[in-house]
Amino acid sequence: MPSNPVRIAPSWGHRGPHAGRASHVAPGMEYQGTTHQMCGLFPFTAGSGAPTLGVPIGRHMLWGEVVCLDPLEWLRAGLVTNPGVFVLGQPGVGKALDVDTPVPTPHGVARLGDLKPGDAVFDEHGRPTTVVAVSEVWTGRTCSRLRFSDATTVVADDEHLWVTQTQAQRQARVVARLRPPARRPLGTAAEQARVAELLAAATPGQDTTLPDLAAQVGWDQPSVRDRLYRWATGWPVTGRAGNARLFDRYSTLQQTALMLAAPVNDQREDTGTVTTRQIRQTLTHAGKTNHAVPVAPPVSGHDRPLPVPARLLGLWLGDGATDRAMFTTADPALAAEFSAAGYRVLAGRRYRYSISSQRLPAPPAGIVCRRCRKPFDATYTGQQYCSRPCAARAPQTGHRQARTCQHCRQPLRRSSTGQRHRACAHAQTLVGQLRALGVLGDKHIPAEYLRASVEQRRQLLSGLLDTDGTVSPGGQVQYTSCDQRLAEDVFDLIASLGYRPAMNRRATGSTVTAHRYAYQIGFTTTDEVFGLARKRDAHRQRRRAATLRTAVRYIVAVEPVPSRPVRCIQVANPSGQFLVTRAFIATHNSTIVKRLVTGMSGCGTHTLILGDTKPDYTPLVRHLEGQVIRVGRGLDRINPLDSGPLGAVLSRMGAEESRQLRLEVRGRRMSLLLALCALVRGGPLSNTEEVILGRAIDVLAERLPHDPTVPDVLHLVESGADELRAAARARTEGEYRRRVDQLVPTLALLCEGSLRGVFDGPTSTALDLDAPAVSVDISQVAAAGDQLVAAAMLCTWSYGYAMVDAAAALADHGLAPRRQYLGVMDELWRALRGASGLVEHADALTRLNRQKGMASVMVTHSLADLDALPTEADRAKAQGFIERAAIKILAGLPPRELARVNDVVRLSGREQDLVASWAAPEAWFTGAAHPGRGKYLIKTGERPGLPVAMTLVDEEIPLYDTDAAIRDVRPAVAGRI
Repeated sequence: MPSNPVRIAPSWGHRGPHAGRASHVAPGMEYQGTTHQMCGLFPFTAGSGAPTLGVPIGRHMLWGEVVCLDPLEWLRAGLVTNPGVFVLGQPGVGKALDVDTPVPTPHGVARLGDLKPGDAVFDEHGRPTTVVAVSEVWTGRTCSRLRFSDATTVVADDEHLWVTQTQAQRQARVVARLRPPARRPLGTAAEQARVAELLAAATPGQDTTLPDLAAQVGWDQPSVRDRLYRWATGWPVTGRAGNARLFDRYSTLQQTALMLAAPVNDQREDTGTVTTRQIRQTLTHAGKTNHAVPVAPPVSGHDRPLPVPARLLGLWLGDGATDRAMFTTADPALAAEFSAAGYRVLAGRRYRYSISSQRLPAPPAGIVCRRCRKPFDATYTGQQYCSRPCAARAPQTGHRQARTCQHCRQPLRRSSTGQRHRACAHAQTLVGQLRALGVLGDKHIPAEYLRASVEQRRQLLSGLLDTDGTVSPGGQVQYTSCDQRLAEDVFDLIASLGYRPAMNRRATGSTVTAHRYAYQIGFTTTDEVFGLARKRDAHRQRRRAATLRTAVRYIVAVEPVPSRPVRCIQVANPSGQFLVTRAFIATHNSTIVKRLVTGMSGCGTHTLILGDTKPDYTPLVRHLEGQVIRVGRGLDRINPLDSGPLGAVLSRMGAEESRQLRLEVRGRRMSLLLALCALVRGGPLSNTEEVILGRAIDVLAERLPHDPTVPDVLHLVESGADELRAAARARTEGEYRRRVDQLVPTLALLCEGSLRGVFDGPTSTALDLDAPAVSVDISQVAAAGDQLVAAAMLCTWSYGYAMVDAAAALADHGLAPRRQYLGVMDELWRALRGASGLVEHADALTRLNRQKGMASVMVTHSLADLDALPTEADRAKAQGFIERAAIKILAGLPPRELARVNDVVRLSGREQDLVASWAAPEAWFTGAAHPGRGKYLIKTGERPGLPVAMTLVDEEIPLYDTDAAIRDVRPAVAGRI
């Protein structure tokens, strides 16, 4: 028997399967008779090498002995040098899509399976974003086909993430619109009227900057103008003019009008993140379609030098002859547009027009005669003399003057009588330009037109609709074509402009194969999409006001399908979302840790889940009778300047100890506030700003009877108190204002915008020092993007580590028993990539865990996650987290990932082969068990790794449930990470 077989657990203990509690989690019976020294201090010898110190994790895959793990026990036994654990693995974790899913890119449509790191896709705002990592192709996953209201389908695995609006959320918006709440709107009546006036005069495609827009609305005060800057943090940027960002004027005014009309302190969430499995389980609500995906805004693009103007190409694609430069129309105004663009247009038979080359540039005006030196206007290009007499009297050179082509500027032959090369002349004809685009004889929209600027694409659409478009009696815009490829391209074009198109096919009754079916595309909008006045007027008269239904796509069915090869990609934008399918639909991209939490809680270790983004740990913590704090808008708040548990123990300490703790509280406040400011600003604060913030915190700590808040700091900085002016070394009021000009908006961003309602007030729920486990659930802010997630995680980490420090301080002075903690930091990379310098802050918090009696577990899915960090210094320091952790736990990893891991964790060839074999299943049939489920390699230093296979008991399955595969698992089937 082990030398210390009995450990008395606290009163909460570990729940039994039916009733009662277990006071000790013991290793397997086969360890009877082994010694503490053999099983603990020397645990890596074959035959009896599985350690028995800690929580039973699973059986050794080679000789079947139970392997136990407890970082703190291993540290005390001398097995490791620090209690840090780093978990890295991918099996069963990726939120994957079918590899054949079409993904829009800035260069066209790509197959998901063909994407690689460095490629560009579009984020949910229509902006290009970079693919930073791709997974291996997985098979054997439970897959479903999602069918949308516009007939678009997507195949995804059951754990793929979607950002949807539920029926309840949509109904709340309708009720708020029809019966406005009693709260006053955020904007004044004058502001709303001014924005409405500007919106009525704006047209889509116009660009504007935020300072210009603020000036036009009349927002001259910095505190008022800053509201617009805060709102625009999530709005799509169309380009840049120097250092200023450009926004679409029309959509920006629309969003501003909505924000001004919203009630004050409105904290409702419009969307939420759900998995495919959750969508299937809640497909309908009260007999109605429950989930809807917001329609993506127009994808951004740059103005391109197009061979044929976009509108003229649309006209030709609609009513032009397939293989000739011939145009048929009953509207002479449309044919006149070709003439206005410089083409020669000849009227033929009824309604038919022939379009030839572009006209030559107009002869220059105001040139000087080479003979008489008088200015004149040339009548043809290359004319040098004002009249025939001057030309006759001019000195003869004896050879013909060299001439150049008017198009390519290359020399013409001396025998040439024209003004262009033959090839150049042909290239300037409409036929030549259409042939160069590849559309002559094969009508379609070229890729460069589909990814041109928003205005160019609108011009292209107007040309298509003026020829083959109409307006239904109900106001729907409809386009019809018998060419399937052209119809699909038009569908892509309409979707790329932020509309919700739907396409259907109907038989025409024609005997001609090419005309057997007609493809009709319909969409609803209040925008001006026609160029012809008569069609524009018809649309204006018949259209209806845009409703919520036109802004979303409804998920009408989720059908199980045979397992497909799937793949997951990671993109560099903050929310992690990217657009898929030709309809531009937005989609989103730890069981061993939970086993460790369960077992260590049964042995008296307090667990801190420092930022649960999914939330995965909430059911487990509640089962252990721990504390769950839900942070988010309208939920619990976290005050970054709260003294927390450290402040609570000050009254129980002596004078000297209290002084030291107050300095520690002051340092934590300063460090966290600087990190949050760097996060919202996107860069560090200046030295002067740091000094001002530090003095502001000191002044508030002296004046206020309670913990200061960020609004308190903002108010004090804006007031320009004498203490702050002295700290800033500002001799005048104007000099002080210049030094805090950037600091004030930065502090305001912590109280408004996307962070509003989370960090702008006192802490609503304090951490319970006596709880067996504490989980801070930040899943409600996870869908708002990495900036808010990073801010929530930073505050959670700081607050959690303050709790550990407070317990250690009480124990040092004999005021409380010594406690040990397990801190879990999952989705670590989401916080670290928020801004430069956050890695340094996390490193400072975790570096001294050993002295605090705290074990930390950091979880990530790939080392490629760290590539998304802002700077090379951050990436190097983040890799230090892995190197510093004494215990590395590897789940299934693909060979490409193992090559990077081997630089940090030395793996033998056999270990690499073993871990790689867990990455993907060998079978393709439905229901094939993933070979990596429940399998881990535990590495410490240069010792041989411990390959462990973990199984779950019935009671663990609902607590550790992360997807359907674990939910449906039988007692003897292994778990998954």
